[in-house]
Amino acid sequence: KTRLHDPLLGFFGSNDHPGDYRSSGCSACHVVYANDRSPTNSGWWSKFGHQGLSFTADESIPKTERGHPVMHQFTRSIPSSQCMNCHMHQGNLFVSPYLGYTWWDQETDGELMYPKEQHNPTDTELVRSTMENPEAAAARGLWGDKAFLDQVAELNPQLKHTQFADYHGHGWVFRAIFKHDRKGNLLDLDDNKIDNDDSKKFTKAVHLKDVHLAHGMQCGDCHFDVDVHGNGMLYGEPRNATAITCIDCHGTINQRPTLITSGNAGQIDLANTSNTPFGPRFVWEGSKLFQQSSMSPDMRWEIPQTIDTI
Repeated sequence: KTRLHDPLLGFFGSNDHPGDYRSSGCSACHVVYANDRSPTNSGWWSKFGHQGLSFTADESIPKTERGHPVMHQFTRSIPSSQCMNCHMHQGNLFVSPYLGYTWWDQETDGELMYPKEQHNPTDTELVRSTMENPEAAAARGLWGDKAFLDQVAELNPQLKHTQFADYHGHGWVFRAIFKHDRKGNLLDLDDNKIDNDDSKKFTKAVHLKDVHLAHGMQCGDCHFDVDVHGNGMLYGEPRNATAITCIDCHGTINQRPTLITSGNAGQIDLANTSNTPFGPRFVWEGSKLFQQSSMSPDMRWEIPQTIDTI
């Protein structure tokens, strides 16, 4: 996605699975739909569920009909779950690893995901299933049924080996990535092994989501301006189209950041041209740099400086 309103953004989302509810063009990002009940992935938008339902006061919009935005208004407080609507592919690249998930392998904890007796789909069933989910396995599995797919994350208390995400772009299932040792044992934050029979093992284990997300940052807290709107040029691969890099906020071993982007997509003055709905995005307080959240006026964080770690 290197240009504003690129060919894919010219189309609506399929609006038939959690993770596929979105509009097109500018509203594909700036009008939020309910896609994920995770407070980590959706921030305060998570309270609106994951079924693409409307919560607007407009009485003309059915409140039980899927495919409507949460509210018919633009916002710059965009959760990471909105980004997943397009960036679910590849399932092991881009946003999924940031959230700490990857494609489900269609085997792990499979006893809860397939019928007790093998279902051999007819040609008609296979065609219908692949039109909604391009992986053919869904025609044999239970997750090919939309009602079942809606509730996949609610299977998590029963799962022995993984945990499922609450979003299902393309009708896919995504599984959480946890820290393990080389023998497959789950590890906690201090690298202690967790008993496989511990009923709270997934709560204790380290969910390998990105450290920025763990501190409350959504995708849009790093990627804004050129990184999401593009600059009118086509690039060969996503990293080439990115303006912001790590040193632009964290500095180097020699100096604190200039807040001028150094990525391939050009120089942007973050200190003077980058604002959130709640004020300046970056503020220096002495030698400490703070960033304002784009999601909440009450959330900000100090940005660790590389020069202070050596």
